[in-house]
Amino acid sequence: MVMLPLYRFISKTIAPWFIQQTLAERIKKGKELPERIPERKGYSSRPRPEGSLIWIHSASVGEAQIALTLIKNITKLRPEIKFLVTSVTVTSGQMLVKQLPSQAIHQFIPFDVPQWVNKFLDTWKPNLAIWIESELWPNFIEAVHAHNIPLLLINGHLSDKSFKRWGFARGFIRPLLEKFSSLMVQSSEQVQRFKSLGGVNPIATGNLKFAAAPLKCDLKKLKEFKSIVGNRPFWVAASTHDGEEISIIKAHQRVKKSFNNILTVIVPRHPERGPTLKAMMKQYGLKVACRSTNDKLLNTDEIYLADTLGELGLFYNAANIVFVGGSLISIGGHNIIEPARLNCAILHGPHMHNARSVSVLFAKAQGSLEISDEQTLAEAIESLLRNESLRNTLAKNALRVAESEDQAMTRVIKTLNPFLKNL
Repeated sequence: MVMLPLYRFISKTIAPWFIQQTLAERIKKGKELPERIPERKGYSSRPRPEGSLIWIHSASVGEAQIALTLIKNITKLRPEIKFLVTSVTVTSGQMLVKQLPSQAIHQFIPFDVPQWVNKFLDTWKPNLAIWIESELWPNFIEAVHAHNIPLLLINGHLSDKSFKRWGFARGFIRPLLEKFSSLMVQSSEQVQRFKSLGGVNPIATGNLKFAAAPLKCDLKKLKEFKSIVGNRPFWVAASTHDGEEISIIKAHQRVKKSFNNILTVIVPRHPERGPTLKAMMKQYGLKVACRSTNDKLLNTDEIYLADTLGELGLFYNAANIVFVGGSLISIGGHNIIEPARLNCAILHGPHMHNARSVSVLFAKAQGSLEISDEQTLAEAIESLLRNESLRNTLAKNALRVAESEDQAMTRVIKTLNPFLKNL
């Protein structure tokens, strides 16, 4: 119990100074929007709407997609309710600003500094707080509880790394988990994890990423991209991280020996890495077109670097073959449900520990292929390019898995109902 007071003291006194010192660098790296920095310190950029307000927190893009679907479902039951949706990443914030309905407002969540947290809660006065997946901010949890706001966790998930870390700090995490009014988690394995850390009556409602709507795209831009690519064979490497692009480049070079006009589309997880990636690819003698700088994609270009925000849906809609990144290195993998919903044949690496239960479902249904390095990646791409039947079967199996596991939202809404009735 000593750890919590120490955390509060440090976050109240030292953290604000440290955060201030790092903000300039975060802005430079594209991790913060300068005009919205006040929100990260608890200041609101919009007035609170009148009436009942549900606050939904979604850290990044995947959770933001869940938030959009959740709002749609709650609105069917209670159309008068307003929503405040917070996020951390710039990408998720920009996506939410574009896609949130009129009864919802987006703000960036403040850093977990007590005075900033209290300013945020005093301004917005939410009637109910819903956090998605694994955001466990101690000062926020304490303050929400002190403000008598029911706090719910949905789609709860603790990665292997997080579970191990919290396992060494059970005295820290237990009193925080006890303050949640309901813990709705992804699986029976997650139920056991939350229970062992002190969670009170966690229930398995399923993975809400299966319930999220298919990624949207601009149909005009999709038509334009398809027209430019024409009949060229191409594949998409999505949500890639530093350390993976080298393997993707080498896989591209191997595939090119059999398909000399192959186009590889790379969508980095962090678009701000675009200039660095472009320079690296040119060092390998590759012809690169960069989307963020509006480079015209030519037939002679080998790599299309899609370093833009919120366009993953466009490339999933266009593609037949998708490699999902964060899985060739120990990031833990990213969302393979999104390309599955858009009829893609899916490849991923061996490091899927952040989405283990999902990847197991897909593997059992033969809805994805696991590769281990640039050689097996290249071999899989060549095989899928040559064999349309294999490609279609893989995509069909993946879609079947995605559609068969979509009852999680129904279970979540059923659990939410008593809390909604009190608003």
